[in-house]
Amino acid sequence: NAHLFIEKPLSNSLDGINELKAEVAERNLTCMVGCNMRFLTGPSKVKELIDARTIGAITEATVYAGSYLPDWRPQSDYKQSYSADPVQGGAILDMIHEIDLALWYFGSATLANTKLQTAESIGLSTEGTADLTLEHASGCTSNVHLSYMEKDYKRFCDIKGESGSIRWDINEKKVEVLDVGGTITDSYPEPSDYDFNQCYIDEI
Repeated sequence: NAHLFIEKPLSNSLDGINELKAEVAERNLTCMVGCNMRFLTGPSKVKELIDARTIGAITEATVYAGSYLPDWRPQSDYKQSYSADPVQGGAILDMIHEIDLALWYFGSATLANTKLQTAESIGLSTEGTADLTLEHASGCTSNVHLSYMEKDYKRFCDIKGESGSIRWDINEKKVEVLDVGGTITDSYPEPSDYDFNQCYIDEI
């Protein structure tokens, strides 16, 4: 009868998911996968602005994450990590935060297109780059880019709507709203004393 807080990703397949859902429902448990990006100041503000229809109906979006796997945990050999495992690893399973954000922002979707690149340049056989096109039931299309072969760390989203756009960049530490002409109309900077660890506390 314990509540469940599960590290992402929930699994590498859908096997057993329906049984888990039934067990959780029968026992009236709280069950959550650890998608902490939802609780970071930038993405949470983006969600708030979307829900308030600040830029009207969303038409298209880019959700982007690029980083360099060998730099993630310098104290350990990345080639021995789960990230390098053909079953457990790869950019899609390891970097699901952006997929989760796209579904959180824009609702359920079908996968319209996928382009993968093997991580051969860093000595792995898993996919190191994935470009996914999602067609959301809400009517918008999102393009999700995931890569753990990029030395220049980038994480951002650029969302287009009927009356403007919303963009967030983790490096710039702010969310901006722009009108249809590209003029910034509102800016929401991250607090100067913000500690990234706070998103985990808020998630709990």
